[in-house]
Amino acid sequence: TKHGYEEKYLIKYGLGNKKIRYNLYYLIARSVIKRIDHNLAISNAVAEMYYHLRLGGNKMKCIHHGISTPSIKVKQVHVEGYPKIIIIGRLTKMKGHKYLIKALPEIIQKFTQLKLIVFGDGTFTTGLEELAISLNVHKHIDFLGFVSPNSYIFQCQVMILPSLFEPFGLVYIESFASKIPIVAFDTQATNEIIENNETGILVEKENIKALTEKI
Repeated sequence: TKHGYEEKYLIKYGLGNKKIRYNLYYLIARSVIKRIDHNLAISNAVAEMYYHLRLGGNKMKCIHHGISTPSIKVKQVHVEGYPKIIIIGRLTKMKGHKYLIKALPEIIQKFTQLKLIVFGDGTFTTGLEELAISLNVHKHIDFLGFVSPNSYIFQCQVMILPSLFEPFGLVYIESFASKIPIVAFDTQATNEIIENNETGILVEKENIKALTEKI
């Protein structure tokens, strides 16, 4: 099953740009795919990308991710106190944390006690903490690191997912199952999973003003 591609490629080109980089990763991927009887992609966007990269003769079939819904224990929680928003994912460039942090100053003008709960670790941790300090919003952010969000997620009103790309985005359907509203960037694969204004809110990628308004 194809869950993505070389991260350096995806960060530079996303799932939409089909420029071929004839590097070692590409050559290994092509060699491996030729030796596999059945190739599947986890989204139509990933299937399209592999087809246009000429990795495999035909377009791969797509089977979307699923989750075991009984494992999601939905709680009817009345959230008290300050409003809370949540973001879950590795602290890397592709997850787009910086766009959410840059949106916070204007959001805080309207919701002065707002708290952002950040789950995940990664190479961008220090940079994001420094960005928050420079924007004077660090007191509104809790960086919790790599821990389970289960005890926190139902205390938050909105899930924010400003990823620059997602081959699928498992956290999207986990949020659906948990009945947590979503605001996300409108990117390939994401817009296969989230129907705008029906199952979530999609905003133009990297548009901080639009992200701010929708939150």
